[in-house]
Amino acid sequence: MNNKFDDKIVEKIITDTRYFVIFVLIVASMFGLVLQKCTKDSNESQMLLTSLRKTLEYQKYAVIINKGINSENRNIPYIVFSDKEQLDIGDNFYKLIEEGDSISKKRSTTIYYIYRNKQIFKYDYLEDYLGNYNE
Repeated sequence: MNNKFDDKIVEKIITDTRYFVIFVLIVASMFGLVLQKCTKDSNESQMLLTSLRKTLEYQKYAVIINKGINSENRNIPYIVFSDKEQLDIGDNFYKLIEEGDSISKKRSTTIYYIYRNKQIFKYDYLEDYLGNYNE
């Protein structure tokens, strides 16, 4: 019985223009949603790779002389180093650092070392970006 019902549906889709148009619109919508999801995932992956490449190429040995929130740029946290370079950072990194801390970041790694008094804190940019950061 179920087979006859399926056959009737297929016959209506093929022979009746209204059903055919509805079927095509549904299939096109589904295809569009899948394509959009794939494009979004691809864009996010590309952004991660670009950001990761930039971080891996970055090297810094300096003291933090200022930190703040840039209200003119979507409230992105930033820090200013003793060499006057300003670096946009994430919220977790912002919470971890203080003015006067020394920063050490070697090229080809995503790990920042923060030196404060006689303590050393480790911050991993990649782990934070992937949502695996634990304060």
